[in-house]
Amino acid sequence: MSEPEDHVLVDDVERSSDLNEHVLTNTNEELLEFIRERLSEIGRSSTGLGVVFYKLNLGNLNLHSSMLSGHVKIAQHFPHLRNVDLSHNELTDLKFLSDMHSLVILNASSNKIKSLLDFHMDEHPSKVSLIEANFSNNLLTCFDRLMPFSKSLKRLNISKNNIDHDLEELNVLTHLMELDISNNRISSLNLSELKYLKILNAENNQLQSVSGIVCSSLQQLNLKNNNIQHLSQFQALTFVFKLNLENNKIERFEEVNYLADLTYMYDLSLLGNPFLISPTDDSLQVSTIYKNSILFRLPQIVILDQFEVSSEEKVRAMLFHQQQSLENKSE
Repeated sequence: MSEPEDHVLVDDVERSSDLNEHVLTNTNEELLEFIRERLSEIGRSSTGLGVVFYKLNLGNLNLHSSMLSGHVKIAQHFPHLRNVDLSHNELTDLKFLSDMHSLVILNASSNKIKSLLDFHMDEHPSKVSLIEANFSNNLLTCFDRLMPFSKSLKRLNISKNNIDHDLEELNVLTHLMELDISNNRISSLNLSELKYLKILNAENNQLQSVSGIVCSSLQQLNLKNNNIQHLSQFQALTFVFKLNLENNKIERFEEVNYLADLTYMYDLSLLGNPFLISPTDDSLQVSTIYKNSILFRLPQIVILDQFEVSSEEKVRAMLFHQQQSLENKSE
């Protein structure tokens, strides 16, 4: 049985590090040579007698799926690949990646792909290795082929895809920990089964609430540039320590009180909300009152609106509140 193309003896590598002298077999010699020239990151094979290549960079080459699909089985010739970069091409599908069970990191950003993770895996999900996938800036509309990756996938980026539905299909990715869905047209979410989700970037969407993303494990949540008006549902986000709500539709400052019990939260951004915009009052005065009020209600805050909060500022906030209380009592 012949060795796969990414597996060579150590002596062979010493003689020809780019494998230009290695004899190609099976199909399409020219295409295999093209791929092989873009291999990197050498590691030792499982036998210890040879080396294998772990990384393939096919980015920025104006590749079309038809150039690869049906012409070469990458899994057959390069079965040890762990990191594949296909970004900035003209790809419409990734079927040529089928059965790449060693694949750990996949960058397929900036293509024309319509179906997320559409390549075939004949192994049980527990034997699939893919941990990180970047499909940002594509044309994604289909999310129904995710089951093979349900146990392995930890980080997923599907930003800039013009998505306009609640992404319920992602709930099969039960081990997902980081999700970027920013810069889409999503107005509601249903991600209730993502029990391990820790980081969610939903910036630049049309979300009005967090009813579908109340995950007790969530630690970082970016909702900048959405349509959030009310914060009562945020009380369930027990372990959030970083929350960005800039440029939303929060009209009442009292909504901030719903964040008071988020004891782990130390980084909060609220700039650009209607309750901070006053056409009649002095802007400096409004800013001072706002900051003092936030720090009194949320003394755990260390970073407010991207600026670090000092101990002196927290003391001033407490004194400001005491003064306000005395004035209210005297009236």
